[in-house]
Amino acid sequence: EKIKNRKNVILLGDGVNDIGMVEGFEYENLLKVGFLNFNFKELESEYKTKFDIVLEGDDDFNFINKLIKKL
Repeated sequence: EKIKNRKNVILLGDGVNDIGMVEGFEYENLLKVGFLNFNFKELESEYKTKFDIVLEGDDDFNFINKLIKKL
């Protein structure tokens, strides 16, 4: 109930299939952040195509926390 009228989504995923988590959810704004932790060279292009932001190397949440504070 508390979030049913919220229309902004920050999706965090560590696999390209995680983008499917928003299926069936009505949103106006979607920011997709991908965590690329392995097979960098093989997956980098796909991640950059699917996600708006790609964080590599098992990055922490400092970037995400700063982003949320700015929003």
